[in-house]
Amino acid sequence: MGHLKEELDNSKKRLTLLTSEIAEGRAKIASNKIRIATLDADKSACIQIEKLDVELIDKFNIMCKEVCKINEETENQINELQLEIEAARDVKSVVNIYEETLGMLSSMRFGNNDGMNDTRKEIESAQNELQMLSDEVQTFEVNEKTLSDKLSNVAHADIPLAIKHQIFHDLKKRKGKLVQKLMHARLSRSRLDSRFVMSDL
Repeated sequence: MGHLKEELDNSKKRLTLLTSEIAEGRAKIASNKIRIATLDADKSACIQIEKLDVELIDKFNIMCKEVCKINEETENQINELQLEIEAARDVKSVVNIYEETLGMLSSMRFGNNDGMNDTRKEIESAQNELQMLSDEVQTFEVNEKTLSDKLSNVAHADIPLAIKHQIFHDLKKRKGKLVQKLMHARLSRSRLDSRFVMSDL
């Protein structure tokens, strides 16, 4: 009878110990689930941070390409206007030379033979042509002023350099903060991994 009572007491003690171990095991399971959830959250945060970092760089690159494209179009527009201005100046130069040459010819004395008469007619014809060219020159002078005004007022869609620097600085700052968060998340994960190893030991 005493032996049975002793075994019963031992069984109760083992039951109490097992119950305590089961409770402790369940607590560890719950703790591990929380740690796993934390790790998953950290992993998700790291993925989102890396994704956002890539998106920021892509957006900045796209913006730079768009600005370069606009700049190129503006430069082409300026070059076209400059060519038009140069064309106007070339015509003025030719007309001025033509006018000087005809002036010299008109001041010369010619005889009354047929050859000289033909020369006079050619000079008169040239003078008439010169008058037409002079009218065109006046039109070109007006156009040149208009073109010069256009050239000085070409719409530059380029972002001012100061704003570019500010945008780039903001992007670098945001990227720096994201990298800090990423490092913090990875450090937290490393600490949790270390705890897992210690708990397993």
